[in-house]
Amino acid sequence: MSTSIMYSFDSRADCTCFDEPLYAHHLKSNPHLQRPYRDELLAAHNPDGAAVCRDLLAGGACKTPLMVQYDCAMLIAFSEQPFGGANHSSL
Repeated sequence: MSTSIMYSFDSRADCTCFDEPLYAHHLKSNPHLQRPYRDELLAAHNPDGAAVCRDLLAGGACKTPLMVQYDCAMLIAFSEQPFGGANHSSL
């Protein structure tokens, strides 16, 4: 269901969507999670979750609203809410 909601937001001209931008951070924070594509993903995406969140919120190229889809388990490694004071909803 969350993917269909993401695609719905992505079809809007006034919205920017990102699918799992914290996945590299999640894999780096959990070395026991083995995936066949792990090395390629970590090489291609920023594994610094805090930096990814800052970049998303800085949003120079992003439109508002911004829709970010992620698994809540990916937030466990953060010491505080990574999206700061942003208004958001979790489904």
